[in-house]
Amino acid sequence: MRVHLTHRGEFVRRKSEAIIANTLYGRGINYRYEQPLSLLDGQTLYPDFTVITGGRKFYWEHLMALAKPEYRERCQFLRAKYRSAGIMPWQEGGGPNGILIETQDKPAGGLNIGMIDVLIKELLLRL
Repeated sequence: MRVHLTHRGEFVRRKSEAIIANTLYGRGINYRYEQPLSLLDGQTLYPDFTVITGGRKFYWEHLMALAKPEYRERCQFLRAKYRSAGIMPWQEGGGPNGILIETQDKPAGGLNIGMIDVLIKELLLRL
């Protein structure tokens, strides 16, 4: 359920996503929230954020409850799906079909907003 209102005037599911959306918006970065991404195998993913800048596509997933085994398994499944679609993590230089950015909440909850801003500056604004 989308309950958190962003500065851009849209509703997102989680507080952390609202913070990321507000930071992207504040930096003047155009993004799509949960834009469908159709894969060749017929499945559809809904990345938290999709950003196209400098001719490159970025897919941003914010991970939450990694302490829960079922959520951790879901995250591993999604990573494999992105990989099979040619979307690789930014730490590996990205892939032919896009770059995956993953952030996560701290184990006790909370978000490192400074790290979000650093990723935005380094990955999305340097192009």
